[in-house]
Amino acid sequence: MRLTVRFWEGLSLALALASLPCIAARAADETANVAVRYHCAGRAELTANTNLVVLNKILSLPSTLPFRNLVLHRVSEMLASGLNIGTNAATTALLQPLLTDVLKTESAGNLGGSAAGPLDFVVALRLDAKESQLWQNNFTKALAGAGEKFTTEGFTGRRWNGNGSNSLWIVPAGDWLLAGRGSELMPVQLEYLQQVKRQGRPVPPLRENWLDADMDWARLAAWAPDGSRLLKGARVKMNMAARKGTLHLSASVIYPEGTAWKSDAWQVPTELIRSPLTSFTAGQDVGALFKAAPIVSQLAGSLLTNQFYAWVKGEMPFQTYVAWPVADASNVLEKLSTEAPSALNAGLKQFNGSQLVWQTDDKRLYMANLGMVAPDLAVAEDHGRSYLLTTMFPLSPKDPPMRDELLKQVEGHTNLVYYDWELTGPRLQELRLLAHMLLNRPGAKTHEALAAKAIEERWLAGLRPMVGNTVTEITNVSPNEVSLVRNSPIGFTAIEILLLSDWLSEADAAPVSTPAPTLLNH
Repeated sequence: MRLTVRFWEGLSLALALASLPCIAARAADETANVAVRYHCAGRAELTANTNLVVLNKILSLPSTLPFRNLVLHRVSEMLASGLNIGTNAATTALLQPLLTDVLKTESAGNLGGSAAGPLDFVVALRLDAKESQLWQNNFTKALAGAGEKFTTEGFTGRRWNGNGSNSLWIVPAGDWLLAGRGSELMPVQLEYLQQVKRQGRPVPPLRENWLDADMDWARLAAWAPDGSRLLKGARVKMNMAARKGTLHLSASVIYPEGTAWKSDAWQVPTELIRSPLTSFTAGQDVGALFKAAPIVSQLAGSLLTNQFYAWVKGEMPFQTYVAWPVADASNVLEKLSTEAPSALNAGLKQFNGSQLVWQTDDKRLYMANLGMVAPDLAVAEDHGRSYLLTTMFPLSPKDPPMRDELLKQVEGHTNLVYYDWELTGPRLQELRLLAHMLLNRPGAKTHEALAAKAIEERWLAGLRPMVGNTVTEITNVSPNEVSLVRNSPIGFTAIEILLLSDWLSEADAAPVSTPAPTLLNH
């Protein structure tokens, strides 16, 4: 499960962070069995937007280019494997400049097909004659032959037949190049080519938004079962636009059935939460929207079916706290003292060599064998209410209380599911330090993995002074729909960026030297 989820998380984050392309979509096509439709304005539009000052500074960092090459190489390897054309260095080098085109230029595409077969796709890229010829040349080299010629809608293309429906094809069409796999989405190919003949382009141009997306996770379940289960087969419609120097993301998550999400009056532990803060998070009944592993959701006093609050003090990375209100918290903690070690210790030992230990005298459950820190779970009181509180460093009641502006974002909002504010640069620095302590997995690292990690660390270090406020809100719209809104200088939170870093740190085959200039500058 972990590898599959990490692939989809990593692929989407890698593509976005490498060049932050715009992935857009129209409604999924029932007749063509399309799970995703997208239309991408490309990185070039972002770099041309002078209002995106922070984003363009990040894209111009000296450490960004080697990091981007690392990501492109990793994704190229996965694409080569997924297309069944091998994973050797030569094949990867041929795919990497093509993937660069997908990120750089305007494109539109579809993914889907028969659940019994591979994931088919049709993508249309706006390319000049030289770029289009490179695609034809590299396909010919990667697939060991020129393929067979075919004609459709007056355009001549090439097809390489694989086993069953696993055929690859390309069709140059005016200022566009169509590429795809399989025959399941042929109606989309025909639609695109007909539009090119009539309008000169396969889809209308993007206007206000440069990101619109429509993904049907129930249909994607055949190729990404873990992701579909996590979102309970929901359909996600999203768009992104540049507003006042930031990226504004909005999304609707529509569930096939009612979520049974419930709202209670917020119980913010204002006596526990103290300033200065670099992040503050509040959530309520998130387990109704996202399906967690049963081993976690079935533990006593689960925060997934409750309210929870997380905050980070701005003084040192150890000052990270999570609290959630629990009736009769002392008895719940006693129950967890046996439930949690039994359910989680085997996995923790394999993950990072740690284990949960119950301290009878102090009535706390703590994580042992981590070296400098020992996160623990204990009972805390706030305004006469009992909470379970996770800490790594003692709270200081002498510090000033949390700001009223943050409190107002939560209290009184009856349809609020999740709120998160952070100073993304400092928060990223804190998470990097915590990750080094908490994610110290056993086992020797290869030279390639260590070199890849060094590239990532240099890039992450350059982000800290640049990235500002990121705010994410999820609200309940109806019994089967929630809405997400995010404003951020780069579109991602610190933990999402770090997830990408963790994914790449396991890429043992990632390149450690600078690719050839033709791949860097194409």
